[in-house]
Amino acid sequence: MSDVCLKTTKDDQYVQAIWEKNVEMMVNNLKNYVTDIVSHIEGKYYKMVEK
Repeated sequence: MSDVCLKTTKDDQYVQAIWEKNVEMMVNNLKNYVTDIVSHIEGKYYKMVEK
């Protein structure tokens, strides 16, 4: 009985670790994406200002 509980807990921790890693990656991707868009817009803006 205790073996089953132990295994479930281990699996849950494993799943949670993977899930947290995925969320971390998604957040980083989103940050990079936003940074790219912002720098792209800034680049266009500066070109317009220079003209």
